Amino acid sequence: MDTLAVELVQLIALHLATPSASTTDVRPPKDLVPLLCTSRSFYYALNKHTNPHLYAEIFRRTFDTSALYRRFPVSQLSATALTHELQRRWTCLSRVRRLSTAGGHLWTSRKHKKADLLEDLMTMYLMFIESDGGNAKLLLRYANVMGYLDQFKQNRLANMRLRPDMPEESEENALWLWLCWFTLDYYKCLAGPDEVRINFDYLITPFVLGVFQYANTFAPWSCPILPFALPSSPSSSPQASVTPLVLTDPSPSPNDLIPVGPRPFSTAIPGGYLSVPAGTHYSSHGTNGNNNGVLFSFPLLHHAAVQLCLAQEDRLPMFQHGHVQPTNDQLLNQAFSHGLFPSAMTLADPRSDLPPFFDRRAGRVARDAYTPDYMRVKFPCIVDSRRWDNEWARLVGCRDPLASIPKSVDLPTYRWTPGRMTGEWDGRFMIPALESYNRLLDALQPLPTNHVHMGEPVREYPVNILEEVHRLHNFQSWSIVEYHHRPVAQFPNALRPGKAINAHLPGGMVVERVTESWDPTMKRWRNGILVRANGVQSFYEAIPSSEASSLAIPSSNSGLPILLLGHLTTPPRHSSPAISCFEPGATIAGTVRPWDGLVTLKATGDPRTGSFVYNGYLVGEGDRQGESGNWVGRWRDAHSEPMAVAWEGVFAMRKRGE
Repeated sequence: MDTLAVELVQLIALHLATPSASTTDVRPPKDLVPLLCTSRSFYYALNKHTNPHLYAEIFRRTFDTSALYRRFPVSQLSATALTHELQRRWTCLSRVRRLSTAGGHLWTSRKHKKADLLEDLMTMYLMFIESDGGNAKLLLRYANVMGYLDQFKQNRLANMRLRPDMPEESEENALWLWLCWFTLDYYKCLAGPDEVRINFDYLITPFVLGVFQYANTFAPWSCPILPFALPSSPSSSPQASVTPLVLTDPSPSPNDLIPVGPRPFSTAIPGGYLSVPAGTHYSSHGTNGNNNGVLFSFPLLHHAAVQLCLAQEDRLPMFQHGHVQPTNDQLLNQAFSHGLFPSAMTLADPRSDLPPFFDRRAGRVARDAYTPDYMRVKFPCIVDSRRWDNEWARLVGCRDPLASIPKSVDLPTYRWTPGRMTGEWDGRFMIPALESYNRLLDALQPLPTNHVHMGEPVREYPVNILEEVHRLHNFQSWSIVEYHHRPVAQFPNALRPGKAINAHLPGGMVVERVTESWDPTMKRWRNGILVRANGVQSFYEAIPSSEASSLAIPSSNSGLPILLLGHLTTPPRHSSPAISCFEPGATIAGTVRPWDGLVTLKATGDPRTGSFVYNGYLVGEGDRQGESGNWVGRWRDAHSEPMAVAWEGVFAMRKRGE
């Protein structure tokens, strides 16, 4: 045995440790242990300290790595880093698998620390946003992530609603909600028991409607141009700890001073992602002296909660009076007629006793999860990691609005895809009834004088009011065109930003359509608009969604590089007959903040209905046509100052036809 070539021994080890193309059973590389114990020469050739490149190759054959090589420099993906990540991932996945079927006694034992649970949640989240299908199969089949999330809900979150305080915006809660969103598909949403759905809705309601408690953006929406460069103050001392104030308007009022600060780093993975612990025996192999991992912030809790809530609210189509409502099986068979789709259910359970439309057929596998046209919330894609490149870029590069990432640091930066907002959009909007919202604001006051019972003041808690709040649902359809600033000889400058409550557009803005003209620089015809405001004229080119991959984002440090203009349209035929806040034809105008992709729009209709401001992110977007994901965020009345507490709700929109 000792006479075998080292290369042959490594090939045997790779065969034992990695799954073949014909098998669906992926397990930790435990079969290497007997081989390592065969002889001293085998141990020297195969152990991770002397041959980390072998384990790096095992990692590449076991997990999806396309996203890693897109998002990280090659120096960060050294053999030692991948070896340590292989060991760390299998430790977490084995723990998840064990806890997915464990009772409460194991969840409360000292054996499983809170730090371990947090690391498990973050590991699964990172694997989902890096998944091109392989990671998702491993999580859903081997680790049984669905069972783990149910156990986590029962043993870690069930008591959360027994306390009168609002749930904490913690990393643990955020990751659990995002994992629930990744594992939600059409089958689970439609065929799940109503009791389970109602209990789940009860649990996440505070995260959805508690808009005063949870962040919706990585930086205040009232700041149109980021990052800011703070002026140096000669009188400042190292001991001074002051929250910076940022002006949101060229001629601000005192209410336009917004406190801005960085989001906290994630603490789930010790040392950062893809780090090599100090003191590791093999830490000198291929690291170029860099053992530090990548630090990033944890995802926004609010967006996952809103998508989960509105997707389950929107799970059934609306039918006219007198029409027969189809059964769940009929709806599922109709979904099958549109083509097979990889979803969490198909990836998790390949059994033959599932409904017939889940049977795999050659050549019919799309790369996205199926979402019916009538649903206004698109289900997450867990088989195409490009959908989550921008989400990862926000976590890494949009943590601190006061600092720019140096060009010498090779980390991903958020990149807005031109033409992403151009098209027809349909959405569901939810807002608490005004009377309930006023009760909620009273409950936020420090004095317990909300109600009096038998002559004694009784305090109402926000979380109790949210349980009883009456939700108003509204359906809207928009037609939007995206415009990019193009400097020309006569009009070189972009528009200066206006007040935040006007979606950052300057007051008195006049828009004039421009006929097609030949651009000698870009060698193509272009059309757009000429915008006049505050004595400045600017040219903005219309960006069709079909040219999303061939255009560059305009750069601007002082003006608005991207404008959005449109109007409300008639909702599609499956929409509910609920009364809309606006009539078709009401105008929409707004901007995009390229730093993190924040979309801010203002809708103006009949003076009796007022105006509303919408701000949120595209979640799950891709870099190709037909991959806009969901636009998720909040809407509020446009009569309150940005710093003031306003009547505020949530929404999710999806581009029609995608």
